[in-house]
Amino acid sequence: PDREDRLRLLFCLQFLLPGAPGIYYGDEIGLTGGKDPASRAAFPWDPAAWHRPRRDLTRRLVLLRVARPEIRRGSLRFLTEAGDPSLLAFARELDGQASLCLVNLSDSSGQVRLATGELGWSGNREVRDSLSGRRAAIDDGRLTFSLSPLDAVVFVS
Repeated sequence: PDREDRLRLLFCLQFLLPGAPGIYYGDEIGLTGGKDPASRAAFPWDPAAWHRPRRDLTRRLVLLRVARPEIRRGSLRFLTEAGDPSLLAFARELDGQASLCLVNLSDSSGQVRLATGELGWSGNREVRDSLSGRRAAIDDGRLTFSLSPLDAVVFVS
């Protein structure tokens, strides 16, 4: 994993955990800076100069927060799972709606196995990651999902 993978994970956590995400102008397009007085240049309005994948991710995260009140102001519940401590699973819940966030904090791939009945996701169904569109199956109230290194996904009810 490279620096960009780590930044992607940082952006995801900032938008999915409680609190208002703070983005300094230009972070969403890869604008860099240095020590004062070179802390930040003027915003480059030419889209050809932007880091498109980071801008697209930031846009998806903003739209997800707008569409999902539980991510903006819902409760945070960490879901227990026996296994790798670098795999994080948490739910954001509000008024019967739930978003399930799975995060791999490791530099190697991992697999999450999780009971989803507590979220009201029982039986058999398919869920889709709101960030990438990847799909996962819930079989008999259990989700099994493989995460790439430094990966994050968000499944919504």
